[in-house]
Amino acid sequence: TAPVAKTRPARQVSDRDLANVWVTNPDRVMFGKGGPSKLDLVLYYAQVGDWILPELARRPVTLVRCPTGDVADVFYQRHGGSGIPREVKRIGLREEGGKERADYLYVDDAKGLLALAQFGVIEFHPWGCRVDKPERPDRVVFDLDPDEGLEWREVVDAAHHVRDELAELGFAAFVRTTGGKGLHVVTPITRRHSWAATKAFSRAFVVRLAALEPSRYTATSGAKNRRGRIFVDFLRNGRSATAVGSYSLRARAGAPVATPLTWAELADLDDPLALDYATVARRVAGLDHDPWHGLDGPGAGIGREIAEKLTKYK
Repeated sequence: TAPVAKTRPARQVSDRDLANVWVTNPDRVMFGKGGPSKLDLVLYYAQVGDWILPELARRPVTLVRCPTGDVADVFYQRHGGSGIPREVKRIGLREEGGKERADYLYVDDAKGLLALAQFGVIEFHPWGCRVDKPERPDRVVFDLDPDEGLEWREVVDAAHHVRDELAELGFAAFVRTTGGKGLHVVTPITRRHSWAATKAFSRAFVVRLAALEPSRYTATSGAKNRRGRIFVDFLRNGRSATAVGSYSLRARAGAPVATPLTWAELADLDDPLALDYATVARRVAGLDHDPWHGLDGPGAGIGREIAEKLTKYK
C-alpha cells in the first residue's frame, strides 16, 4: 500500500466554539450505569472535531439521538423540524420514490457539530454525496456484517480480501471499524454516476464476491443467510441510504467509535471495541498522519470494462 502521508487536518474547532456551547444536563449518564456523561460525549466531539468535520461537513446526514441517555429511547432523525439548532443547515431534497421535497439536514462547521452534540445527537450517518451535487455520489461503502460466531480475525482477513478485489478493478480502498464487530471498506468514485448506477455497481461487486467464495460471503441479508459467513451489505449505496460516519460515536454501552484506520493498523487491531470515546480522543491527539489520506481524491469511474467484468455474475 502507499505510504501514509504525515499530515493532520486543518484546525476546525476553536476554544471559542466550545466555550459557546451550553450543555444541559451535563452529568446525565449515557447508556447505563458506568457509562460516559453527556458532557463527556460533547467534549469528545470537540476533541475529534478537526477529524470528523472533513468527513461530515456538507453532506446530508441522518442523526441518531438519545436525549434521555437510555438506549431504549434512541431514535433516528433526518428531516428538519422544530427544535433543530439554528447552527444546523437545511437542504431541500426530493423524497425517495416521489416528487415531493423535504428539508434534510447537514452540518457546515464546528458550531453545527457541537450544537447537535448538545442536542442529544450521538451518531452521525452521512450520505455518500455532498450537498452541492446531491444526485452524484462520491463514495461506495461495503459493510462487512459477520455472523456472531465468526472470529474477529476472519473479518479482518475478509476486509483485506475486499480491498484486494477492489484494487484489481482499479479502486482505492479505506477501512474503518463500525463500533461493533463489523468493518466498512470505503472506496471513492468520480462524481459523475447516478445513485442507480452506483448501487448497481456495488451490488454486482458483492454478488461476484459471494459467487467466487460462497462459503465465506453472502450477498443476501438475514441472520440465516450469513450463518458462518459475512454478509457484505451493498444497500448502503442507494439514494438516501446511509452508513455510520467516521469518528461517530455509537449509541451503545461503552460508546464505541467508528474509527478510520490504516490497513497496517487494522492488521494489528485485536479488539475493535477498544476504540471508544476515551481512547479515540487520545488517539487523534497523538496522530501525525491521516489514516484516510487520499480518500478525497478524484476516485475511479465505473466504466464499461468494469461493468463487463461484473455482469456475468447475476
